Amino acid sequence: MRLLRKIKAFADVELEFENQLGVDIEQVFTVAGTEYTLNHNLRRTPKGWQCIDKDTYGVFSRVSWNNTVIVLKCNTAATTATIRIF
Repeated sequence: MRLLRKIKAFADVELEFENQLGVDIEQVFTVAGTEYTLNHNLRRTPKGWQCIDKDTYGVFSRVSWNNTVIVLKCNTAATTATIRIF
């Protein structure tokens, strides 16, 4: 039982860490101007987001967000980007 409590405590700390610092998600925007839904699972509406890496030129815009997902689109097709949601 003690081991299970320790495992649960570790999992809770990891979730809280992710909730506080955010998550990085890699997304391929295959079609320009199309809305893509990214699951962030922060359990809260994000404070912000930013593109931290991309393989081609592209301008990103947020369409909507809530406590589990963010919807983004990019004006350039075939763009792979890493999005930080915090």
